Amino acid sequence: MKKTLLTLTLMCMVSISNAQTYHLDVNGNGTIDVTDAMLIVDYILGKPLPKEGGESQFTCPDSNHPHLIDLGLPSGTKWACCNVAASTPIAYGGYFAWGETGEKSTYTSSNYTFSASDTHDLTAAEDVATVKWGDNYRMPADFQLKELLNYCTWTWEKVENTMGVRVTGPNQNSIFLPAAGYKENTDNYLGSYGSYWGRTHQGDPRYASELVVNNTSGNLITAMGSSANRYSGRSVRPVYKDIQPANNDYTICIANPSFENNDLGGWDGTPFGSANPDNNAEHFSKNYDTYKTITGLTPGDYVLGVQGFYRKGNYPNDYSLWVAGDKDNNNAIIYAVSSVGSYSVPFVAMSSAALKQSLGGRAVIVGDNLYVPDDMQAASAWFNAGYYKNTLNVKVGADGVLTIGIKKDKLIDRDWTMLDNWTLIKK
Repeated sequence: MKKTLLTLTLMCMVSISNAQTYHLDVNGNGTIDVTDAMLIVDYILGKPLPKEGGESQFTCPDSNHPHLIDLGLPSGTKWACCNVAASTPIAYGGYFAWGETGEKSTYTSSNYTFSASDTHDLTAAEDVATVKWGDNYRMPADFQLKELLNYCTWTWEKVENTMGVRVTGPNQNSIFLPAAGYKENTDNYLGSYGSYWGRTHQGDPRYASELVVNNTSGNLITAMGSSANRYSGRSVRPVYKDIQPANNDYTICIANPSFENNDLGGWDGTPFGSANPDNNAEHFSKNYDTYKTITGLTPGDYVLGVQGFYRKGNYPNDYSLWVAGDKDNNNAIIYAVSSVGSYSVPFVAMSSAALKQSLGGRAVIVGDNLYVPDDMQAASAWFNAGYYKNTLNVKVGADGVLTIGIKKDKLIDRDWTMLDNWTLIKK
């Protein structure tokens, strides 16, 4: 039996090599072992190899780099497999000051091309990805960096002798970002830190956006940075052409906008309650201010949306006030703050969607045999049916920063705020 399996494995290796190029390290985990042989045997029995028919899960199809890797991101962005001036995905590649296209021995403010007060947008002639690789490549926009953070899983690992992070997309394809550090007067944090330029300068013209990969303390941190000195030498990982979010939908810049998997994290201020969530969030019988800051947005006008409602006290009280004409429910508001303005709108009232039949979950009767939600599962059923939509017109300034949140500073016993499904659409 062992001999038969070995023969089949070798035959399959030959067959695969004729159809497409795979390394013997089939699963791409950095070692060649029995797992790789088992994957090939599975292939003989009809199971696909990792990501057969496209870029494999961990490896490029051949050694002719760079390749474009489709990570299955909402925007459709395809990321290059390696850095500018790198010959392989694990090579550090070049170090470039923001807007410069050549490398230097040292990177200081005195030998930087642009003045500290310069605020012009990056041109194609100043985009090192375009200059080095051609018109089809760009340095990533901030929303693409944010999307990579929000929609991928990040794992610190060693590939051959290079430390870095494996970034795995929703479709299980991945790219590797080596921890190449960064350069100013000296090399900094080689092997434990990576800094990758975005194409956006920040509100303070001395800085530009960056994607940070930090394992200096042995605890992996990944984040968007906004205080990287533009004169410093940092890595560049290109993306394919300019891609705007489909239908100007910048919801991808909001981490976990629909509280999937009952994840209530990622917000500052007052924590959400956690009484039996159904991929949604709540505040019950308390005052609160819960918010998060979004960066990397294109300046301009947006519509911020969220499904949610506010119940003034218990459900009989809320319905009575609604029938009496108290429909503003100003206690609980949705708000946004940018560098050019502050905006707010009250949540719609729970009783505004009192229905003749229950949609699911625990619903209670108000008025003349009308139903309203009374737990998080019922709220989810009402949301799924399209009820309780709230919108707010906002403007984002040149810094691309917007803080969104919900707030209530007047308490009524047993009042209740429910929310789900944030959206952010550029006009």
